[in-house]
Amino acid sequence: MTDEKIIELYFRRDEQAIRESVIAYGAYCRSIASGILSDPSDAEEAVADTWLAAWDSIPPNRPKYLRLFLGSITRNRALTQWRRNHAESRGGGETAIALEELGECVGAVGSPEDAVNTKQ
Repeated sequence: MTDEKIIELYFRRDEQAIRESVIAYGAYCRSIASGILSDPSDAEEAVADTWLAAWDSIPPNRPKYLRLFLGSITRNRALTQWRRNHAESRGGGETAIALEELGECVGAVGSPEDAVNTKQ
């Protein structure tokens, strides 16, 4: 099926539009998501989110190039998932170690009262 016909299905709110999008561009979208996300289930989730986002945005949008439109959605969904997956690992797990070391340094100076008293 041509892109124009698939887009017309979206405009008619015909669910066949999603099935045709999967047939035409499913492998393409999976390859984009898999290139960004190492977990296959995360990649599949990003691709599934692509179909919902396409359904929600066509109409009013009428993409000139459906392949690029769907690929862009997939990339954005995959990047969002990647950021979510890596948000708690920022600092490489060394945040707790750094805070502990900082606590040891502060403890070596003395109590907070000692720090205040030395400045007077």
